[in-house]
Amino acid sequence: MDIQFVDTFGGQDDVVIVPVFKNKELGANAENLDKLYAGFISATLRHEDKFNGEAGQSLTIRPVAGAKRIVLAGMGGDDEKITKDTAIKIASTIDKAVRASGYENATFLCEDFFDDDEMNADFTATLADVIRLKSYSFDKYKAKKADGFKRLSFAFNNVADVQKAYQPKHETTSGVFLARDMSNEPPNIMTPEKAAQTIQDELGSLPGVTIRVLDEKDMENEKMGAELAVGQGSINPPRMV
Repeated sequence: MDIQFVDTFGGQDDVVIVPVFKNKELGANAENLDKLYAGFISATLRHEDKFNGEAGQSLTIRPVAGAKRIVLAGMGGDDEKITKDTAIKIASTIDKAVRASGYENATFLCEDFFDDDEMNADFTATLADVIRLKSYSFDKYKAKKADGFKRLSFAFNNVADVQKAYQPKHETTSGVFLARDMSNEPPNIMTPEKAAQTIQDELGSLPGVTIRVLDEKDMENEKMGAELAVGQGSINPPRMV
């Protein structure tokens, strides 16, 4: 999935995700978007009984023009405090709602969720990271690839701050994806030699990282008898990284 952060948003995309706080309250950016849509969002909220803006709720609506779909995403608030932990629940709801829409591109309209700029950036980065993590699918050998949206943009007023907060999360999730890819490969493909080479190729150039691969002779010198014994059960020679 392509995660993007943008500082301007004209109000149109395949899917526009609008955060709604407890008791159907809209933030400043959502109110401006509502004006672009001639009050369609606020009118929908007034007539909706089941959606109240609680964290984990969502409501998908279809405007007559502009975006193909608008997803109203409950953010909580008041007695239901918005925390980093709620980001997982909110991100899961957003992911499910956008996938259900059938469209590939979406934009999340960010608000000032906290009074602190750094907390706003970290919360938004967490949303982006969780949704990206949920996008993982190992369909390398499948004729039909997994369905899902391809690009998710976050309209955030300070792109530099959110990119800084997102970068370490992105690197961690990339490592998770690498580990999942390696473990999902068939064992006749991801042999010990192939696994060792993959680790060297993917991680060897990282700053401060030194990789040493032990072959059978090295393992004998290190008296790694148990590992060598296990390796004897395969035609593929063992490796230790």
